[in-house]
Amino acid sequence: MSGPSQATILVELADQSEVFLDLDGDTVFASLVLAGHVEVWPVQSRRFRRWLVGRFFAREGTAPGSEAIRVALNVIEAKAYERAERCPVYVRVAPGPDEASVIIDLGDPHWRVVEITPRGWGIRAMEEVGMKFRRSRGMLPLPDPVPGGSVVLDRLRPLVNLPTDDQWTLFLALVIGMLAPAGPYVITVLTGEQDSAKTTLARLMRGLVDPNTVPLRSPPRTEEDLMVSANKSWCLGFDNVGTLPRWLSNAFCRVSSGGGLGKRELYSDLDEVLIDVCRPIILNGIAHVATAPDLLSRAVQLELPPLAEDARRSEKEFWPYFSALRPELLGCLYDAVSCALRRRPEVVLARMPRMADFAIWVTAAAPALGIKPGAFSAGYQQNRAVGHEAAVEAHPIGPLLRTLAVEGGWSGTPTELYARVVAMVSDTIRRDPDWPKGARALSADLKRLAPSLRALGVVITHERDLDEKRTRRVSIMAEPWAQGAK
Repeated sequence: MSGPSQATILVELADQSEVFLDLDGDTVFASLVLAGHVEVWPVQSRRFRRWLVGRFFAREGTAPGSEAIRVALNVIEAKAYERAERCPVYVRVAPGPDEASVIIDLGDPHWRVVEITPRGWGIRAMEEVGMKFRRSRGMLPLPDPVPGGSVVLDRLRPLVNLPTDDQWTLFLALVIGMLAPAGPYVITVLTGEQDSAKTTLARLMRGLVDPNTVPLRSPPRTEEDLMVSANKSWCLGFDNVGTLPRWLSNAFCRVSSGGGLGKRELYSDLDEVLIDVCRPIILNGIAHVATAPDLLSRAVQLELPPLAEDARRSEKEFWPYFSALRPELLGCLYDAVSCALRRRPEVVLARMPRMADFAIWVTAAAPALGIKPGAFSAGYQQNRAVGHEAAVEAHPIGPLLRTLAVEGGWSGTPTELYARVVAMVSDTIRRDPDWPKGARALSADLKRLAPSLRALGVVITHERDLDEKRTRRVSIMAEPWAQGAK
């Protein structure tokens, strides 16, 4: 009687590791003990195959056949689905129990993490904190953080082209916001002329949070491309972004606040792969990167001025200097995260903005970042006001609605309103792709613009007549403080 097959031996060897499903039940992972530490890899990954082949060779003195490996992997996955043991698997940043701590994967060969609690932070082995992280191609390690205090931020400031105190405060807020244990996350929008160091700033931010061999990419061509990228990285950076089409703007909003995508599994007509993510996003472009009201309400925009010739630095000088600062900068940021965890339950905002969780988190972290009381809330409020103004001005009907409001108001049916705004513009404006094609499209645009218009003192109300026809009516009025403003 012959002994067990190669596939059977491979399955027995795999049983010596911990095999489990992720929470979605789409991927089977294995926890492998290698060189005294634990690593987490998908069962279908090259890394797991190499481990399995190595164990087989160590036991049998020969290499298994490719067909035996294929069969064994299928059996290993089938057994995992049968046990149905599920465990969350994170990328780079994870919330601790009850969001009372933050765990950050250093991405180093020893699979160590930084555990941040309200009492401070320390470097631990991944298995010590009871969390599971996965690694993706392109992920780079973070250096070991060292205590340095907020004074190190004074050495960082000359590296960024943000001359005003408000811009600097918002920059710190954006970086610390990317390290919050849960979303929604604010979208960073960097604009400015050519040679204003937008790309450098975006790469620097990514290097403090989630370094990657390709820190910035071209804008995705499909929503599926965006979701796949978000599933593999913590922070997403996109370079040279032009005006965003509506579908991509909406997709960025879903990723920043938490959203999913379902797509047909390869070689299957019935099975579906689900991707559910919530990630920080960085966009940079010359101008008008974000124009949709929904995206602008979730974003902080930083406009960078042109760099003076005497302020430029060579790449060979800039990045080594930044790299030397990074350990202390990370120590300072992790101090701020600890401060935010400690103070967050006590923070009460006088005004609750759209991204209230972000505002509370940054306010709680502010003392550790050297941000003066009230400086962040004032800068954030002003930045949001600029965003509302941009949203209204960017839409072809936005300025028209504002004009109707400040010139005495307007009331009538959507059809009458459409006829009124058509009469106010030229044929060139009506050929704009965003120009509403009828009264129904106009009504939808009114709802999209309503929050930004309201912030500028323009109130839009929708009512129905009480008669049998129940005719819809729209009213556009300006608040007293906005009268005469355009």
